[in-house]
Amino acid sequence: MKLIFPPKLNHGDTVSVISPSKCIQIIGKGKTGQYTLDKARENITNMGLKVVVSTETQEVDIFGCLPLSKRLDEIHSAFSNSSIKCILTAIGGFHANQLIPHLDYELIRNNPKVFCGYSDITLLSAAILKKSGLVTYSGPHYSTFGMKKGLTYTIQEFQKCLFNKDPWTIKASSHWSEDEWFINQEDRIFKLNEPMKCIQEGSAEGLIVAGNLTTLHLLQGTEYMPEMNDIILILEDLRSADEITRTLISLLHSKDIGNIKGLIFGRSPSSSKLDANTIRHVLEIVQLKDIPIAFGIDIGHTTPHTTIPFGGYGKLICNQNSVELTITKH
Repeated sequence: MKLIFPPKLNHGDTVSVISPSKCIQIIGKGKTGQYTLDKARENITNMGLKVVVSTETQEVDIFGCLPLSKRLDEIHSAFSNSSIKCILTAIGGFHANQLIPHLDYELIRNNPKVFCGYSDITLLSAAILKKSGLVTYSGPHYSTFGMKKGLTYTIQEFQKCLFNKDPWTIKASSHWSEDEWFINQEDRIFKLNEPMKCIQEGSAEGLIVAGNLTTLHLLQGTEYMPEMNDIILILEDLRSADEITRTLISLLHSKDIGNIKGLIFGRSPSSSKLDANTIRHVLEIVQLKDIPIAFGIDIGHTTPHTTIPFGGYGKLICNQNSVELTITKH
């Protein structure tokens, strides 16, 4: 299927915030909840964008999600509305896979626009790419923009990817955090970041598939798994190293996986105990040879975040002294 790249964002464009997984009202709970929502609107407005939040209803199910019909209406309305140029997911969760058999992929194909989120939203990015050909983006949720501190890198990467067409090389952030910023916005804990680590030397160019490992793994054997041939695979997860590596090996053994040209694994929370040595050990077992492999990109369940095109193109160069990922088409 022909890839469709959505138009880039411009000053004055409107962003629609939808809740295909957990509901945005989950964010609004607690002492910092409303502040987070207000700050998200402020930070996005400061980029020259307008914000429309779809969800006004108080109706949520036992999982903290909107009713399925409401979630489908939100995403279809956002794609069909010509005044909407960007769709941001409010937050992740666990139940975006309920939507994928019911999405109007022809509607999505005929109304291409920026669609961005991460975690559980990986399911939607994968299905949309497979069924409509639309390139989407593994990047911040709307709620991510609600941070008071430590957001500069996330905003800069978001703008590099979504406001212009120029290639750019992703550099590591100066600091990172794994604290529960959504509970305490003031007493943040930031750690000095390190450059991405080279696990296996080499260079590659290819189509990028990027997102949450556990979520992508759910699509194995389904009609919604994208074609995974000649790809640079960029993954992240927050579970334990045992769970992550087991799932990674399962995905790599899948018939859905063709020729992997490069692999990057994102930084995980320290509680997962996942590091470059763990990934190196696993890849020795599955014998992924002669391809560049790296660890530590700024995506996923720590902050800050870069923004990566799911279905775009990139070039990965790994050597002992450096790792360079250039997004060439997005």
